[in-house]
Amino acid sequence: MDQITVADLGVEGGGLTIYGRQEGCSWVFWTEGSSIALDENDDEEWRYWTTEPVADLNSVLPAEWPLFFPMEIHPEFRGWFRDHYEKACLTLREDLKEHQIEHPGNEWRGILDSAVADGADTSA
Repeated sequence: MDQITVADLGVEGGGLTIYGRQEGCSWVFWTEGSSIALDENDDEEWRYWTTEPVADLNSVLPAEWPLFFPMEIHPEFRGWFRDHYEKACLTLREDLKEHQIEHPGNEWRGILDSAVADGADTSA
């Protein structure tokens, strides 16, 4: 099977795209992303990366993914994100939990609520 875009997540100063493909009866996932940093002269420097494919979708997500803006979630994986969103919010660092409380993931809720309405698959 060809690769699909599982999720495209943005955050101030960067973002990442999660790709996946089915291999036999299971899936593999990897990310490509970018972020901005400051070099030793305080000049902006863009960094790009790609990860190796792994069998666990959760392992390619950064710990703070609930703070990212969901630009696109593949319909087959909306259920997975819905099932993991609240737990991921609970594991955020304390300062990030405060940020999450102040700026609840309304974008996530809209997408994840549509997973229930669509009857999206959560088995991936």
